[in-house]
Amino acid sequence: MGQGQRMVTRAFIVRMLLGVALVTTALSACGDFSTTPVSLGRVTVAVRDQNGTGVPLVAVDLIVTGGSTIWRSIRTSSDGTGEFGKEDGGVKAQSYIVRVTPPPTYTLAPGETNDKPVTAVMGQTQHVDFRLEKGSVVGLPES
Repeated sequence: MGQGQRMVTRAFIVRMLLGVALVTTALSACGDFSTTPVSLGRVTVAVRDQNGTGVPLVAVDLIVTGGSTIWRSIRTSSDGTGEFGKEDGGVKAQSYIVRVTPPPTYTLAPGETNDKPVTAVMGQTQHVDFRLEKGSVVGLPES
């Protein structure tokens, strides 16, 4: 192999290595999810009883407006709160319906509805509150 061919081969190898380094750097930057992408918004919920105490383990669904498909489902924590898509950094910025399903020993408070509209906004937190009343289930004594 002549000196000219060796220089072409070395130049080719150097270009290939630089290309691989560039692609590796670009791909590693795309995989950084340590911060919330700006295209996501946060939707939080609180379910409280007539005394203002949080109601735990209440089923709450996030439904895309205009449809019937449940986008996300959560159960409220021990303090009656929850966040949709928390593990993913939020939810897609768009309009939703938040639906609460009261547990068997609760009913919706007077004037309360189990479906509430909310619009997730990029980089912002929207909060939805629900009020329930502790009551008796038909056929079961109150505790």
